Amino acid sequence: MAAPGGWTLSGAKRFVSGAEIADYLIVNARVDGAPAFFGVPMPDQSVSIIPIWDTLGLRATRSQLLAFDETPLRAEYRGRAPGPTDFQVIPAGLPAISLGVADAALAALVAHARGRIILEKPLAHQQWVQFEVADVESRLAAAHALYDRGLSEADNRLPSFFPTLMRAKYLANKVAVEVAQLGVRVGGASGYLKQSPIQRHLRDAEAGQLMAYSTEVMAGEIGREVLQVTDE
Repeated sequence: MAAPGGWTLSGAKRFVSGAEIADYLIVNARVDGAPAFFGVPMPDQSVSIIPIWDTLGLRATRSQLLAFDETPLRAEYRGRAPGPTDFQVIPAGLPAISLGVADAALAALVAHARGRIILEKPLAHQQWVQFEVADVESRLAAAHALYDRGLSEADNRLPSFFPTLMRAKYLANKVAVEVAQLGVRVGGASGYLKQSPIQRHLRDAEAGQLMAYSTEVMAGEIGREVLQVTDE
């Protein structure tokens, strides 16, 4: 809503990380029919931080709900919309979350397989475990490489960085779920216990692929690009 010196914003934003210690919030809002970005100095009495600990996964990111009650959006703190070659923090950060979950899930899997004795030998000696671990570790290494490529393209301001990071998130989301699911298979019944990290990794991995854009949405965009499908 228009106000002296700018606008005011009322509403809510879910899944905001680090809001408790931020000096400024970067808030996006539609102004005069177009998307706009504003810096909001913190603390601000019109902004409330509401814990949302009912989520099943990704609790380590400390994502909270922000409520805005006529929060001032000052015109002098208005920023321009990102351009095609501007570095975009959110697309650059999201793949890293799933890659971190996948790395942790693989580490827990390896530790369990090396320590669990089955038929008088560590579970890691079973060939099926070796084959499955080889597959997910190779796919995880490929996801890391694709992510590094996207960051390199962003550093060099190449227009291709956004499609590359989209593919990196898509692959990282799917690989994280695959590694976590294998962890459940290798962990067996003990993987369902609350004290086991395996069950948490599975929940975190599933949550990653639900965050925008979801794997289904990204698969459609990537497929349309590869197949050169247009709306005409």
